[in-house]
Amino acid sequence: MIVAVPMPERIPRHHTGLKWKTVLQRLALLTGVVGAVALFGGCPVRRFFGVSCPGCGMMRACLSLIQLDFRAAFAYHPLVFVLVPAVLYILFREVLPFSLNRKTETVFLAAFLLALVLVYCYRMFISHAAVLEVDFSSSVLYQIISFLKGLLDGVVSP
Repeated sequence: MIVAVPMPERIPRHHTGLKWKTVLQRLALLTGVVGAVALFGGCPVRRFFGVSCPGCGMMRACLSLIQLDFRAAFAYHPLVFVLVPAVLYILFREVLPFSLNRKTETVFLAAFLLALVLVYCYRMFISHAAVLEVDFSSSVLYQIISFLKGLLDGVVSP
């Protein structure tokens, strides 16, 4: 049995204050996430598993875009040219003079996620992009497993 979950209603056009409050909340959330990633030493996926995530290089690509270095931005992550407009749309969609319906937004999100996986596979297995790295021995997971193995070796050995 499939249960339909209603989507949240869009804020009516005459509630401009609420619209900007929503925009500021999204901006604060985005700033918090970017700040946390920067503070804690980069990508949490790579830090924990030792493998670069599909979005690896996106922050450097965004910084290259800010410096108008489009070639470097593409080299760090080719989907940056799709991500930046999408993030801007998501941040400001309540105050834009146009909006897409939820179904169209969902289709765009699914297409972006599929492209993200395809680009990741290409970069990881075919092009061996210098941006991506695999180093299990420096991952948190490897350190946890090594620690537990050491404990078990101490308990099991006579």
